[in-house]
Amino acid sequence: VGSKVSNYKKGDVVFLRFTRVSEHTNIEWAGHTAWSVVRADEPEMFCLPAGLAPEETALLCMPAIGYHGAAEVMPIEKGQWVAVIGLGLIGQFSAQAASLCGAKVIAIDLIDARLKAASELAGAVAINPSTQDPAKAIRELCPDGLDAVIDTSAHAQTVNQSFHWLRNKGSYCLQGYYPGLTSLDLLWPHAKELTFYNPTNCTPEGERACAEHLACGKMHMKPLISHVVPVADAPAMYDMLLNRRQQSMGVVFDWRK
Repeated sequence: VGSKVSNYKKGDVVFLRFTRVSEHTNIEWAGHTAWSVVRADEPEMFCLPAGLAPEETALLCMPAIGYHGAAEVMPIEKGQWVAVIGLGLIGQFSAQAASLCGAKVIAIDLIDARLKAASELAGAVAINPSTQDPAKAIRELCPDGLDAVIDTSAHAQTVNQSFHWLRNKGSYCLQGYYPGLTSLDLLWPHAKELTFYNPTNCTPEGERACAEHLACGKMHMKPLISHVVPVADAPAMYDMLLNRRQQSMGVVFDWRK
């Protein structure tokens, strides 16, 4: 803490996303540095709520991104049916945020462990397309169609199929990462007059809100952390994340080891 800093003191546990420590480090991806230097008035740095473990907030961007789309950008209302496609960390927290808004959540993924987590943590109805027909299951739950879909899969075929699941004038949130050109069939969005939302990243307000929700038990991170490992294990962890996704969920690097 610098001599002129009054809003922080030595020993405070803080969340932050940026660093000025290295000219070779992209400041937007600063989570892979052992030390960070930031201005005391950085809006995305703040003290963690009491009782919240650093391991939980090491991944705070993930709940905040899901929260930004479902709770800050979309108009999800109590009682609406919302399907979340893809249940990595962003999908898990899109489901939890939609549930916080009072929605009835349907979670869709090919990995049963992720479906189980969404059912337990977001109260979601789980659908595995490898064993169930999503369209049929959704029709049985909400015959008039879904009010909203949140896609985190970035899988064009799945996105195109999901347009059929929505009611007229429903909402669609493109919450995934879509590099390059994504081929979408816009006939049904046109016919149904769907509204699209395109959130990106998260907000400082959303990060703080998610930290409070985690601290008071309204959102849940601990069950989604599958690995806490020394940073020396990073290459093996990235190999697993890229090639054996079913073996992991949230991975935290412990710089103290």
